[in-house]
Amino acid sequence: MKNTLIILSFILLYHIADAQTLTMDKVPRDVAHAFRAKYPAAQQETWQRAGENIFQVGFFNAKKAQIARFDNTGKWLATETDITNGQIPRPINQGIMKNFPGFDIQIISQVENPDGSLTYEAVLFKGRENYDATFSAKGEVLKKEAGQVNE
Repeated sequence: MKNTLIILSFILLYHIADAQTLTMDKVPRDVAHAFRAKYPAAQQETWQRAGENIFQVGFFNAKKAQIARFDNTGKWLATETDITNGQIPRPINQGIMKNFPGFDIQIISQVENPDGSLTYEAVLFKGRENYDATFSAKGEVLKKEAGQVNE
């Protein structure tokens, strides 16, 4: 269990590494209040600025690594929850196999959207080739971006 939490911590840090870390006094009160109202049991919060008017917070909720995004007024935009390969729904696995044959999953997250829909974001790789891909709950590719090759 301890190893799982360490791995999830690294995954969480991977997702928010490019954003600017903020202290609580730099997080708008409405944003912090909206987060606390939505996730009252959240622990180990790490706040980031993810754009001019977007704030994101990485945290643990019921031992799950999550990232929630809010606009500067406190409106909730989405929440990502890291999942294991064993938790990937069948349509997503089929979509990955169909559209990215031979690729391995490096990281995958389930994304809860304000309209109640779920999408899935995955980092996929095969050799030196990698992609960031977003899938609908039916396994359809919604977005596909080539990633950078690490030398």
